[in-house]
Amino acid sequence: EQNNPERLIERRETAQNCWIACAQLDPLEQEVLIRYFVHDESLVTIAEDLKYCRCHISRVKSRALNKLQQILRDVEGEEPLPAIEV
Repeated sequence: EQNNPERLIERRETAQNCWIACAQLDPLEQEVLIRYFVHDESLVTIAEDLKYCRCHISRVKSRALNKLQQILRDVEGEEPLPAIEV
């Protein structure tokens, strides 16, 4: 099932839509999500590096995820988002 060509295309499109949606977030939200989910950094590490408290970075992450969810809901059923270079 994982190597099903249709499933692979669907996963690639989903990943591409997530990157495009992420580009619509503010720079701090982008940095927090990318460092947390892509680079697997802890919220504590991100907060210390950016000179914020962990609670603030946690709120930034939550707010960004809510925004992403809304952006991705808005494009559901519409034309695919334009391609970007990752």
